Amino acid sequence: MSDPKDSLPPVGPDSPWNPLLWLFEIGRVVAMFVYPVAFVVLLLGAVAVLRTRHIGDRKHSAGSSSAPGCGSR
Repeated sequence: MSDPKDSLPPVGPDSPWNPLLWLFEIGRVVAMFVYPVAFVVLLLGAVAVLRTRHIGDRKHSAGSSSAPGCGSR
């Protein structure tokens, strides 16, 4: 028989049982996805703008507003 300590998982700063390690690793994984998600959102926004211009859905320029109550009296 071997030593019982060999079967116990190590507890320390790099241990999977350390809750702080989980918090920092989750934050790290989320941070890795910031640039790819931002790039995808940028592409989707550009496609939406191009589609809107192609369809001609925007009848007014960006500076004018035809919403009620937004014009001059």
